[in-house]
Amino acid sequence: MINHHGEVSYKKIYGMVEFYLSSQKQFTSDIQSHYIYSPRKLTRWVRGIHQSIKPLETLSLKGLVRIWAHKALMLFSDRLVDQEEKEWTNEQMNSMARRHFPDLNQSKI
Repeated sequence: MINHHGEVSYKKIYGMVEFYLSSQKQFTSDIQSHYIYSPRKLTRWVRGIHQSIKPLETLSLKGLVRIWAHKALMLFSDRLVDQEEKEWTNEQMNSMARRHFPDLNQSKI
């Protein structure tokens, strides 16, 4: 059974909000007209994680963080136009993972 309550859930939530806000600040509609952020993005991120873990019987913390990061990059990086923007997004995701999940071996995420 998958059970990631408590501290892990809070770390995931804080990381999600922090990543969302930093992306929203970095990529505005002044840069590209389709760079519009709404709380709906956070909902899509949560739903994507939920759909990925729902059929699983077990899930390690490392697996959860990998899904967390993968779904974020699907939502936030895929829509970016420039390679520099995508690199910034990848760096931000790595930074959030290191900050909110410091006990994980980041090279394997």
